[in-house]
Amino acid sequence: MPQNKNHEKFPRLLGTIKKRFPPINHAFDVPVNCKLRLAKLYARPATRATQASVQRLFNDACWPARISQWTVSSISDYAPIYSVPDKRDFIGQYFSVKLGRSVRYESIEKRRFLKKLELAHSVVWYVENPFVVPYYDQLCARIHVPDVLVWMRDKRMVVCRTEPAYFMKDELQGARWQALRTHCHQLGWGLLLTDGEYSHVEHARRDSAQGTCFTR
Repeated sequence: MPQNKNHEKFPRLLGTIKKRFPPINHAFDVPVNCKLRLAKLYARPATRATQASVQRLFNDACWPARISQWTVSSISDYAPIYSVPDKRDFIGQYFSVKLGRSVRYESIEKRRFLKKLELAHSVVWYVENPFVVPYYDQLCARIHVPDVLVWMRDKRMVVCRTEPAYFMKDELQGARWQALRTHCHQLGWGLLLTDGEYSHVEHARRDSAQGTCFTR
């Protein structure tokens, strides 16, 4: 990592986030009425189709050679962080039956993906804007907060970035994506880039005839 005066900005940026935006308490003990509503959602045919869609997306995630498994105690430190420098203001929110709390989103793509996670039986828990990743972009110190952290029923963890399809190529070639990928692989997590409907791998297949090249 380059050594320059910008490296001193990381503690300053991180300290500002922790001071101004304290973590929200987790709600692993979801109320009984929410669990009953969730059981009814899982029984719907449309929900089963959503489950297949989520599984297809996770199959296209970038997985490290060694995948770690996490427990409830391991993920208890992760909570939503809002209003950080690289995030837009949230445009809406909904009540999550799975989490027992309100969930905010900053884009239509993110809302579409979060709704799928809500209905997917293979997803036990998820949290939006979960943590901060520091990185360098052209020798400037920056921080990034990924969109979603997902804990799956098989105890794997997946970090997800939601972007419109036309931004994906630039995202994959940027320093932010590389820093996030390194962070995830060190922890044994998967990393997914999606527009909420298709992964970057699926978009690459669709656009290959036009000469557009995505790298996985």
